[in-house]
Amino acid sequence: MKTKIIPFDLETALDIQKGRTKGRIITKLSESVRIVFWGDKEDSLIVALVNDGNKEEARCYTLNGNLLREGGLSAYNLVLEVPDDEPKFKPFDRVLVRDCDIDNKVWRCSIFSHYDVLNERFSCVNGSWKQCIPYEGNEDLVGTTNKPKED
Repeated sequence: MKTKIIPFDLETALDIQKGRTKGRIITKLSESVRIVFWGDKEDSLIVALVNDGNKEEARCYTLNGNLLREGGLSAYNLVLEVPDDEPKFKPFDRVLVRDCDIDNKVWRCSIFSHYDVLNERFSCVNGSWKQCIPYEGNEDLVGTTNKPKED
């Protein structure tokens, strides 16, 4: 099964740990993580046991998954590894693209080139985009801000 890395989200992480959602909680270095204490708004703290393959150590994180002592960007910050359900595109596939659901961003027609993993964007002939869906089956969305139909 192909997976993708997404930013840490407390609610999704809790669902993963309780087995309600598929995925794993890991660090950006792909270290396995088991959360042993979930803070709330008052505690503002997560305590996790992190296994680097050789040893397990306790680390403290903020509620948004940042290592407490690092105070920002760190390879030890938490991320989520989840199944990759994104449609698989090939170069020259016809697609619809836009950057977000808000601010009246309309769906535009484009031709898919590749997925830019570093910037997490779909590269197409008319730019790079955060959202990309197949043109086939979504023709009625062109020029609208409507959401795609659920499968």
